[in-house]
Amino acid sequence: MSDNESLIPNASNRNSHIGKAKSGKWSFVIVGSVLMLHMFSYVLNMYVLNEYAYVTIMKEQYPNGMDEDTGNGTGCAVNTSTNAYKQQLKVQELQSRWSIYCTLASNIPSIFVNINIVSYSDVYGRKLFFLSPLLGTMLKSLLCSIGIYFKLTMNWFIPFFMVEGCSGLWIASLAMTLCFISDLTEGGKQRSFAIGVMETSFEVGSLLSSLLSGYLIKYTKGFLIPVLLSEIVTILGIVVILLLLPETLPLSKRRPATPIIHNMKKMTEFYTSNISSMANKWLFILAISIFILTDFSLGSTNVTMLYELGSPFCWSNVRVGIFGTVETLIGCVASILMIKLFHYCTTDQAIALIGSVTSALSLIWQGIAYTSFMLYSVPVIGVGSSLAMPMMRGTMSKLTPPNMQGSLFGSIAAVEAMVNMTGSVTANAVYGATVEVYRGIVFFVNAGYNIIAIILCLILIGKMNSSKEMSLKEVSS
Repeated sequence: MSDNESLIPNASNRNSHIGKAKSGKWSFVIVGSVLMLHMFSYVLNMYVLNEYAYVTIMKEQYPNGMDEDTGNGTGCAVNTSTNAYKQQLKVQELQSRWSIYCTLASNIPSIFVNINIVSYSDVYGRKLFFLSPLLGTMLKSLLCSIGIYFKLTMNWFIPFFMVEGCSGLWIASLAMTLCFISDLTEGGKQRSFAIGVMETSFEVGSLLSSLLSGYLIKYTKGFLIPVLLSEIVTILGIVVILLLLPETLPLSKRRPATPIIHNMKKMTEFYTSNISSMANKWLFILAISIFILTDFSLGSTNVTMLYELGSPFCWSNVRVGIFGTVETLIGCVASILMIKLFHYCTTDQAIALIGSVTSALSLIWQGIAYTSFMLYSVPVIGVGSSLAMPMMRGTMSKLTPPNMQGSLFGSIAAVEAMVNMTGSVTANAVYGATVEVYRGIVFFVNAGYNIIAIILCLILIGKMNSSKEMSLKEVSS
């Protein structure tokens, strides 16, 4: 059995119902565009609010200014023996705590929302549930722009994050995109590659926003206009959904509606029982564990920004944006090329293994970096860091019947929301606790997650090979 073949019988027929949506590439382009627009808005909002929080907290703590400043606008002190350096650490600790509160406020409600809205797309169709996360981001951007305009304290912004969390966040948008992809492709390498392409469009949105955020703050001389731009982009995404996005799941292929409790229970079936003789629960458990560990290792975005703004780097807002752009651009291009290239000679699970290895090495290097040049080489070393997650999504989707794709991606979305929350909270807590000891410890911790993922990848490869051998024996008999 090739890696293109599904372990679920007749799964290759799942795209027979999509009709006109399969006639061209426009469905992929539209879905990818919506995801890209949402991520542009979400990440732009994140970058701007993090830098707004840094400046606001600094002014709240030291209204007369810090003792010394390098002149880059971040209140960064290079000399570690000065009082200004201690003040800088205090500001970073306070912002880390604020980031934790915002993460909890947005991600706790999103866990329960994602469990249901993505799964119910198997019942009521995909298009309806694509609107929820964009509406939440639009409303949050509006509230944040009001908060910035009236110069509210940072504690006021925490409920704004909760509002967005109640809509499912970007996690729901990504999960709904993957449901569309499962409707439009066959299981195996075709779907894994399509998932990789969609996650790249996701990263392109991040790339553009990280590139523009610093310049927008600099040239608009503030934070209000960038947040308003974030809102406008989200509205554009909503218009695209309403006018152009096709429905890929017709009535004939939808599963019956079930109560919420039963629906939530259905999400656990992948990890508690065997959904087929070949797709046993241990394959799902291993795949989701690798996914979780990889996601955990990527949970230090806010910390990375603080790391760059602080000593010894003392980067400006623009430079932080440029670095984020370079890192994302390298990751986007490398992911597509590596997935396409490695699919000629190996499996999704082996590609995930390569990704985990490069991610671990890049995080270790980031932890020991002490010059800007060393930081710029981090994305080069971690060229395959983003491979593991799409490969694990593809692996689990390949093992899942057509009428359970929404439930699968709903369960992954719920897990991703939990990991997004705990990973960010853990990273900020570790950074806040160790910043005075050694600022790079948090990256060593995240590298440890990848080392465990490497071990699990090797186990998964062995078990997938065993499942294929069993399938071949059944076919031959």
